Amino acid sequence: MSRHHLAKATAGLLLTAGLAACSSSSSPSSGPTSSSSASGSTSSGLAALRAKIAHYMLAPSWVSPGPSINPASLSGKKILVIPTSSAIPFCSDISAEMASVAKQFGVTVTQYANQGEPSQWVAGVDQALSTHQNLVDLTCGLNPATLGPQISQLKSAGIDVVSAHAYDPSQRPFPGLSAVVYAQYKLAGELEADWAILQTGGRGNVLVVSDEGDVSTPPLLAEIRLQFTQYCPSCVVSYVYIPIPDWATKIQPAVAGKISSDPKLNFIIPLYDGMVPYVVPAIVSAGATGRIHVGSFNATPSVVKMMQSGSTVTFDVGEDFPWLSRAILDQDFRVLLHTAPGASESAPVRIFTKQNASDAGNPPSFEKGYGNAANINFAILWKG
Repeated sequence: MSRHHLAKATAGLLLTAGLAACSSSSSPSSGPTSSSSASGSTSSGLAALRAKIAHYMLAPSWVSPGPSINPASLSGKKILVIPTSSAIPFCSDISAEMASVAKQFGVTVTQYANQGEPSQWVAGVDQALSTHQNLVDLTCGLNPATLGPQISQLKSAGIDVVSAHAYDPSQRPFPGLSAVVYAQYKLAGELEADWAILQTGGRGNVLVVSDEGDVSTPPLLAEIRLQFTQYCPSCVVSYVYIPIPDWATKIQPAVAGKISSDPKLNFIIPLYDGMVPYVVPAIVSAGATGRIHVGSFNATPSVVKMMQSGSTVTFDVGEDFPWLSRAILDQDFRVLLHTAPGASESAPVRIFTKQNASDAGNPPSFEKGYGNAANINFAILWKG
């Protein structure tokens, strides 16, 4: 048996054992209603989900985004990153990693700090214009359509605009962008739902905590709904929608209210794990630890740490962080070099559960858990 197939087989065995343990600990004595019965998911359907989860628990393999380039000639160029919200660790750390990598080529990357307010994004564009940036990255789910007039201003001033980590490959980007770096939002939503179905043994009573207005949210939600329809039509699924600026004040009371009103709730999917620090305290305060589990997306180190040391967070799917930061830079470099941007540049994902969360480090970090494919191969790709 090859190393690759042995790894897949081992992951499948670990996953089966882990799910068995989770299932035994997450089945309350007052079980779900008949509408949430195991009949909602067939054994073959659950087996297909287990195989998919096992596959994505493996470290990603390298796929080149395009021909080699030489960014050395870009020394002195300036890139301003405007994220949806720099208060979200995943977003701010992408900018920091980009700045560290770009520095070796003499390219300056600066993040425009904001709290997710549209007026702040406009102010970021104003800063890009006044400081004569060469390129602006709209990152981490920021919807370019909310800045249509400002994008026109930037383009008129000769400043390129790249949308990074906002669109799923299935979506049509806003016109006028210089390039796009996609994110696997549909896949993330698919895997979040799959895990919830498996963890609850096809008897899920699930709360999905979503944001509002983020361009990345529709494909996530659509795929979650599709997976439950296909694999667990009898699962009970409810939704709450909270905009990013209100996460810190409104998520915990909303979740607490749902737990109080629905004693059969057994799983929560916060779409993005920046929500998890506000979800878990509501579970703990309600005395629902061990009954309600959590699975999310982004693999933020503090959330992976919760998984390593606790029992409430059982799943987090993350994008290869070193790959993602370099994929954004790769697309930026191609635009600034006036070469054709990659048509489908994105970063792959990896699932973290109790079985492999230690791969993310102790303490966990964004840079660990994905192997070295991105670090090694982007360095080769950028030698021109």
